Amino acid sequence: MTEMIDVPRPTASGRSPTAAAMRHRSRTHRRVLKAAAAAVWSLFLFVVISTATPSVSAAANPPIVSGPGSLAYAENGTDAVASYTTDADAVTWTLSGTDSDAFAISTAGALSFTTAPDFETPTDTGADNTYAVTVHASDGTESGALDVTVTVTDDNEPPALSGPHTADHAENSTAAVASYTAADPERAAITWTLSGADSSAFTISAAGVLTFKAPPDFEAPTD
Repeated sequence: MTEMIDVPRPTASGRSPTAAAMRHRSRTHRRVLKAAAAAVWSLFLFVVISTATPSVSAAANPPIVSGPGSLAYAENGTDAVASYTTDADAVTWTLSGTDSDAFAISTAGALSFTTAPDFETPTDTGADNTYAVTVHASDGTESGALDVTVTVTDDNEPPALSGPHTADHAENSTAAVASYTAADPERAAITWTLSGADSSAFTISAAGVLTFKAPPDFEAPTD
């Protein structure tokens, strides 16, 4: 910027201005020039800001997964555990989480166990029948998720019996007809009882030993 030089001019009295007056005029001119430059710069900034086009990015909009987050499921079940939906038109379903290997999810969002769960033999990470899995739905761009906890409940299953279905027994014999064992999935104590058309002819011990109450007589059957 070129600085203007103020040439001394005679005053009305015909005398030249003093050095102090000349310095005052020079400072005044400089202030005027600075103010003009600031005004021009402010106008330039206003034009730039006014004509600038803001850049707006699209907001993320992941699918929202809907369905139960916590539920109970009876052991030995083979039906779907639960069904899940989203607000998106088309999604791909996937699973993650500590117990995700125990589950599968269909293209329709139906969650199921890959193998029917057994309360007495849990396969979840904590071995406490509480399975943790996360359900994911992806629309190809964004992905939504829902944490799910499935608690497997106990079902009172009947004891599994072992022993002969048929047996030959000599008349007049007092020996045992057969011996039986039982295993209860809930590990409860076993109580033996008898039923059937001829059950009154027999007795069974606490150890599962079946015997005739009275030795049978081939010539005088009581069945």
